[in-house]
Amino acid sequence: MTVDAATAASAFASSWQHLVGGMPGWARREGGVLAAMSGVALPNCNGVWAEQVNPDPDLVEALLSQVDAAGLPYCLQLRPGSSSALTDLPIARRLMPRAQVPLMVLEAPDALEAAQLVDGLEIRQLAPEAAHEHATILSGGAKWAWLQSSRDGYSVYARLGFETVERWSSWFSRS
Repeated sequence: MTVDAATAASAFASSWQHLVGGMPGWARREGGVLAAMSGVALPNCNGVWAEQVNPDPDLVEALLSQVDAAGLPYCLQLRPGSSSALTDLPIARRLMPRAQVPLMVLEAPDALEAAQLVDGLEIRQLAPEAAHEHATILSGGAKWAWLQSSRDGYSVYARLGFETVERWSSWFSRS
């Protein structure tokens, strides 16, 4: 099985929808777009993510307005190949461009085993160095895992076998 970018993007949207659904925030997923407000004052935890390459720009704009109205920092992330109608939205809203965000996948069974054998690594939270916990969960029956990596965590995940399937353009609100 080879996990493509569309499958990983769909898993991302589904996972965030379920995660935020268990919090005091809200999530809305429609038309290839996820909007979610976790209630946490971090832009990567609130925002609008394009699950599809070219969702309806009017829908993305409407969801950005809902997210913005919540008053917390938020992000907009678009997949590669998005139309200019989409990539013009963050400019019109005066969002700040950020580094591209890698969407990474781990699906090789031998990489899953190797990821569990990191000497001296003790995990207390799900952070970049928590890859072996992800792998432990996978060993319970999942066939692959996805994640979006920070710049600091990228080399850790790559060393453990995660491969980049796409890099998403990202912008943060100014609040």
